[in-house]
Amino acid sequence: MPGTVAGLALALEKYGSGRFTLAQILAPAIELARDGFAIADDTADTLSDMYRRMGRWPNSAKGFSRSDGAPLQEGDRLIQPDLAATLAEIAERGPRGFYEGPVAERLAKA
Repeated sequence: MPGTVAGLALALEKYGSGRFTLAQILAPAIELARDGFAIADDTADTLSDMYRRMGRWPNSAKGFSRSDGAPLQEGDRLIQPDLAATLAEIAERGPRGFYEGPVAERLAKA
């Protein structure tokens, strides 16, 4: 949804404890996206259906694929460098990091 990033940043500002910055909140998600995590059995069960739907977006499907083109399976590692880069921009620049600049340009192009 287009307003999600701004809405979540506003919620943090308005309702957050004030003890954490947006960058601190995003740090674990950035790490998971950058370094990846092992696919659990329940996630692997749903990936094949999701994978077929993602076929309309080859770059997205590629991120959830093995090197042979099959969907990721239990135990495979899901690594999302584009997501990590986007979250890092938001952590550094706030919502503007999503709505303006390189991230916004890549989204518009896609």
